[in-house]
Amino acid sequence: MNNTVTTLALRNGTVNHDRATQAKLDEFLDVYSFYLKTRIAWIHDEARLKAYELRQMNPGLNFRC
Repeated sequence: MNNTVTTLALRNGTVNHDRATQAKLDEFLDVYSFYLKTRIAWIHDEARLKAYELRQMNPGLNFRC
């Protein structure tokens, strides 16, 4: 399996992450985008859960939703 590393530019620098982190980041972005369109509270909770999971996978990811 190819262990591709992606770079994410953040306010405090850059963070390298693997495919699993990229997949979780994509999930977060999808859910958060949906929340921004709908403003449904439980969707916001889901986005916060995805953000928490991302921080567990890569503590260098630091953002708020």
